[in-house]
Amino acid sequence: MSGMTLTPEIAALLNRYLQIQDETKRLDEEKARLKERLVGHLTGFSDPIWSPVVAGQALRIHVHHVVDVTYNEELLRQRLGERYLQILKPDPTKVRRHLAAVEDLLRPALDLVGSPQRDQVRTAVERGAVPKDAFAGAFEKVSRTMVTVARQRDGAPAAPRGRSLHRARCSPAAVEPRPRALR
Repeated sequence: MSGMTLTPEIAALLNRYLQIQDETKRLDEEKARLKERLVGHLTGFSDPIWSPVVAGQALRIHVHHVVDVTYNEELLRQRLGERYLQILKPDPTKVRRHLAAVEDLLRPALDLVGSPQRDQVRTAVERGAVPKDAFAGAFEKVSRTMVTVARQRDGAPAAPRGRSLHRARCSPAAVEPRPRALR
């Protein structure tokens, strides 16, 4: 993007974007503090749903009591030996982290846990392993432009390509933020 000129309009857009990032961070932090306080008030509440009316607005409060247990895996592995395997279940995070090591083991179950990957499809078609016409009408191709806006600390080198704090999908008409999970 060399040769790109920072026009007053782009500067105003980016300035507002940064203001919104600051506001969002501040609001998320305040929301987390309010939830912590609300949890304190709801301690001992046994119903899973509470429906109060506040300032004329009906609310639906879901109360989830959760117990988190974190195991010392290395200690359990030492203590249980071969029996350690009896208490394990696949962990998606660990599978992703060690995918290269377990990929061949997953091959028999790929029809259950796998998805077509663009590079795999291209390679299989090029090798003649699968016919190209089998894909006619069996996929949807969408092109989009990704814009990344990140703050750069003073004196810090520019962030590596592909690294970002926030991304937005762009269309010619509008910039839409990435969908966020409900919290």
